[in-house]
Amino acid sequence: MEDFLNKVFSDSNTSFVLTSILASFVSVALSTLLITLKKGKKEREKIEDLFYAQLSKKLEQGLIKEKEDIVILLSSLNRKKDSYDSDLILLFIIEDYLASDKCLPEHYDFLKNIVKEEKEEKPFSDIPEEERRILKSINDSVKHNDTDSISDYLEQLRSVISTRNRLYLKTAALNKWSMPVAIIGVVLTIMFGIMSFNSVDYSKIEESNQRILKSIQEENNLNKSDSIH
Repeated sequence: MEDFLNKVFSDSNTSFVLTSILASFVSVALSTLLITLKKGKKEREKIEDLFYAQLSKKLEQGLIKEKEDIVILLSSLNRKKDSYDSDLILLFIIEDYLASDKCLPEHYDFLKNIVKEEKEEKPFSDIPEEERRILKSINDSVKHNDTDSISDYLEQLRSVISTRNRLYLKTAALNKWSMPVAIIGVVLTIMFGIMSFNSVDYSKIEESNQRILKSIQEENNLNKSDSIH
């Protein structure tokens, strides 16, 4: 056993061992993330189905008289969430309910009026908070015919959208390569694990690693070039 450990942690294998451990951690982290996202999606769908069922039941029982009654129901279900972060939004959940086959004709107009009221009270609710703030300011400036402020707010909006787009492209590129890199890491870990106890030409391994990294870098550069054009 001592000879085995000495061979594994010899100077020539130290780099490999550290790389193997890192690759394993990356693989486990990505797997955990994917499982968490999948669990969150299932839980959200479960909460949505529960909302539809409860809303239909309470409408039939005559317990839903106004928008506030639906808000109370939705708030109660949002508190039951566990693995997903964002709350269900009143406007969107009612719109989805109206589009489903669970909404009865006699309740359609009542719920549609709530959707209309919600849009009037909370315009731009379907966009991120910063953009929503700027658009509300633009709307107020238009009402007061404040053209100077409109110009300033439009420039702010352009800057925010440009920044968000860059972040989106960066995130998309990272997501695109996270799984392939993890798979490469696992494959190399297994392959090098088998080879480490035999005679190994480490220069060839290094050469192989460089080719893989170069290929990934070239692909990323190509993606950046496409996004610019």
